[in-house]
Amino acid sequence: MSFELTTQQMRQQAQITLSSLAKHNRGEWPLICGVPQLVDCDGPSGSLTLAYHTLPQMSNALGIVHGGVTATMLDNCMGITSCVMAGHITPTVTITVNYAKPVPLDATIHVRTRTVSKGRTTVHLLAEIFLSSHPDEALVSATGVYYAAPTQSRP
Repeated sequence: MSFELTTQQMRQQAQITLSSLAKHNRGEWPLICGVPQLVDCDGPSGSLTLAYHTLPQMSNALGIVHGGVTATMLDNCMGITSCVMAGHITPTVTITVNYAKPVPLDATIHVRTRTVSKGRTTVHLLAEIFLSSHPDEALVSATGVYYAAPTQSRP
């Protein structure tokens, strides 16, 4: 499926969205994982690849990245992609996360998102977390639906 954005347009919109997030991020929830860095994008396929560095405060009792943190990373990255595709903030409608392998601490991980469909009111996405050294091995994957209809301003 081809979308309306060129890769250059998508890169510009992604950088604007990430800059806006960085201005509002104080290390608090829901951005406890910080603001990701843009690695790659493809406008016609509606996909972004973003990077995070996993930190000790993201750990669970097993010494790996907590599942809630990985879910947040996936939700943030799909939300960023949806925002770029819709042209405005898009709240999460639903997200389903599947955990295949542990996400290590003190590692740079990548989150690859792909837009499945963009309708009048929703954007449907897929995402996966992987190590850059193993791009074909998803550690955690997710699907998400984001509300993309323009919001009506209230009087």
